[in-house]
Amino acid sequence: MCARQREPIDKRNRYADHSEAGDSSLIITGSSGRTWKVDPTSIKRGGFGDVYHASASDNGAPVAVKRVALPGAADNLDLKRRQREFDIGELLQFAAANGAEVEHLLVPLDTAEFNNELFLVMPRADGNLDELRGEYSDLISKIHVLIQVVEGLVELSGLGILHRDLKPSNVLRVGGVWKVADFGMSRNLEESTASHSFMGAGTRPYMAPEIWTGQRATVKTDLYALGVLTYELLEGQRPFVVQRGDDWPRVHREKEPSPLPLGNPTLQRLTLRLLNKDPAKRPRNAQDVLDILRSNVSATSTSVAVTHLAQKAADREVQMHRSVAVQNRLQGLEARLQAAARESFEDLKELAFRAADELRSQIPDAVAVVDDDEITLNAPTASLRMTVSPAHHVATTSKPTLWQGFVFHGHRMVGLLFCVIDQQRRSTWQLVHYEVPQRHQEGPDSFAPWTEETALTYGIRPHMAPRWIPPSPGKKMQSTLSTEVLLEILAKTSKDEEGSLLTDIRRLAQARNRETDEWRRFLDRFEGEE
Repeated sequence: MCARQREPIDKRNRYADHSEAGDSSLIITGSSGRTWKVDPTSIKRGGFGDVYHASASDNGAPVAVKRVALPGAADNLDLKRRQREFDIGELLQFAAANGAEVEHLLVPLDTAEFNNELFLVMPRADGNLDELRGEYSDLISKIHVLIQVVEGLVELSGLGILHRDLKPSNVLRVGGVWKVADFGMSRNLEESTASHSFMGAGTRPYMAPEIWTGQRATVKTDLYALGVLTYELLEGQRPFVVQRGDDWPRVHREKEPSPLPLGNPTLQRLTLRLLNKDPAKRPRNAQDVLDILRSNVSATSTSVAVTHLAQKAADREVQMHRSVAVQNRLQGLEARLQAAARESFEDLKELAFRAADELRSQIPDAVAVVDDDEITLNAPTASLRMTVSPAHHVATTSKPTLWQGFVFHGHRMVGLLFCVIDQQRRSTWQLVHYEVPQRHQEGPDSFAPWTEETALTYGIRPHMAPRWIPPSPGKKMQSTLSTEVLLEILAKTSKDEEGSLLTDIRRLAQARNRETDEWRRFLDRFEGEE
């Protein structure tokens, strides 16, 4: 839902007016035309503005007014930050006027602007969650508070808004209803040119681990802040405590929270999920959290067996969090390996494309085709197919394996393919195959006779490897995969069927630089076999 177009500041002053009343109160006129009487002595300082007690001039209804002074144009970043809450407030007003669900959001009653100052007129709150949580001592009442906070996040999500600074002091109780407030850090996801001015902004004890590594805020970062708020409400203290302010990044990334001593396994497990270091392991969205909380409240009677199973599940969640520090240290390595795997697959594609380019200079119909994890090098008289799959980083000697797979000519496997990465993060593709003299080949598959032991050596899982026994005359060959090696294998596989391709490839080789060792060995092998 989109708000009305915001007008430039210098054109909006006609919507506001203020004057000094006889009792020294400040009178402001909002964009709605209503006037509001502000008590300038009842001040409560805030990060971007000050909040005053006020009342409606027409009926005396108590309200609060937030006054935000805008900086000069030279400080453009601070200007945007201070205008943000005003913009989101107008969007909430527009949404409420059009029937959107905003019961658990603090929607401004009016807005005004005068003399380079912004005014937000809001319902007056009884207090915030940080101040009033002591009033809620039993678990059920705390869950009801949480349900209302999460309902606010669901409503924000429906409007396409991220809060980005959820914490107890930004949750207000108004007329017995808890409402999410203070949208100075919020972001409207529908903005086509969203500002990056708040990258990494927030309140440190509530900032998700990914924010500390420079990632952008998402729904999952709001859920992490909800997890800290939930823990704090249930336990009376935050899940993490630091001695120094600069310890927050490390603590959020590596330290696991202490288990909650609750008699409610479902709520315990939900809280730990919200606090998970991995955004993907947190609940999908606020609606999922709301569904869990509501079902937890409605389950007034539960069998002993179900309670036992729920406790087991909660214990398992606790155990997982105890190992999170180790997992986080491995995550960086895993991310680097995944990036290297993507890069190395592109390298394999490039090798095939270059081989096809080389062939086309002599064989116009040659082509390389990529289909997901399969790469095929086609020429009129031969075809070479490479199929690979992620190796889950199985160790090949001292190097992790990124990919593993096979090289086929038709239905005949002619080689074992794998990609390894060294300590300098350099990846190389290796080809292992056997050259078996023709007189010892007993069947179409004997060209590549792998044993299970051979396959496991190079990271191939047992069910992927045929249990062939290599004949004694077999000669194992291992090569770093290159364009030349691909052309060599392609020529070998086509040799028994038609000699013209071998002739064309030899002509291609001779056209290249004959001083290259790789090509000289390539030519010598073929010339010695004729």
